[in-house]
Amino acid sequence: MRNHPLDGVPRAELKITDVRVLPLSYVDPGQDLWRCSGYQVWKTDGAITQIFTDQGLIGIGEGSPYENPAEIKHYTESVIRPLLLGKNPFDVEFLVNRGNDSRHNRAPWAGIDTACWDLIGKATGKPVYELLATDGAPVRDISIYASAGVEHEWYNNGAEALIAEALRY
Repeated sequence: MRNHPLDGVPRAELKITDVRVLPLSYVDPGQDLWRCSGYQVWKTDGAITQIFTDQGLIGIGEGSPYENPAEIKHYTESVIRPLLLGKNPFDVEFLVNRGNDSRHNRAPWAGIDTACWDLIGKATGKPVYELLATDGAPVRDISIYASAGVEHEWYNNGAEALIAEALRY
């Protein structure tokens, strides 16, 4: 059993050379991506964090789809980027456990955390879910994931719609 995900994992000598954020936004032409109760979502946003290294590896992460992508980009590139340049993404615990005192900067740091783990996985040739399994239990390949329960109106035959959605997955 490992006490920390990186216990016994060979450390690659990587240096962060750049950090960028790609803000994304999608507006549903039908103005109805999903809904529940009185809440209707017509637009979805995301911010893809990229960490570049001197070895040509690029780590990719996303902090949260529930924060403003422009704010995530600004905070990441103006505040976080200067702190990370020249650092090793294997120091992920030291690098990302700071500044999470506000709802508005948690998403940028989460994108950094995910991108660092992506880099560690790429550098070691291991999937991140395997790196994070510290309990010693056998890890099986995860081939599919589905998030469900958002295509129906709970108040309009919600149970039947939810069952039909689950069966499609």
